[in-house]
Amino acid sequence: MKRVIFVEPQIEDSKVILNIFKNHNPDSSFVKPHICLVFPFESDLETRELESIFNDVFSKYRSFYIQLSGLSVSYEKRNNFLFLNAIDEKSILKQMSSNLYNRLGDNAKLKGQYTPHITIGKSKSAEEINQTYEISQSSLQLSYSAAISTIYCKKLVNDTDGNTNLEDEIEFKLPHR
Repeated sequence: MKRVIFVEPQIEDSKVILNIFKNHNPDSSFVKPHICLVFPFESDLETRELESIFNDVFSKYRSFYIQLSGLSVSYEKRNNFLFLNAIDEKSILKQMSSNLYNRLGDNAKLKGQYTPHITIGKSKSAEEINQTYEISQSSLQLSYSAAISTIYCKKLVNDTDGNTNLEDEIEFKLPHR
């Protein structure tokens, strides 16, 4: 089955970000703004095995804050993406992601380098993603504070019409500071 592991930052003053996400990311029909720790991967691991990995990886962490600031564009073969950059000064998200990929082994492989971000725009058209960048850059604040307190593992499933949906599998709450 296909799964994804991510956090949903609780963003202060998130109205503009949510509006951009809703209008420019087609995935907004089934997911909120999020930061992937492990990108979608195929795995036959049992839920209890994943829960054990979560407990091992996340038991040493407490809830924490990051900053969201600046935009990046990624042009790829199938889609182009607009990212809201996550500024993780203590590299906690990177550590979490690295630990998860290590623990998942052959079940999940990271292609390239992990850079935490929220995908706020997605389009097959480079011109459209560039327009979204311009619109977004002029309407976003310089920086947003965001709390990270819960890690999710969800299953990606397709309904009978071929639409992607997420099904809850694991919700791990980090203790508060």
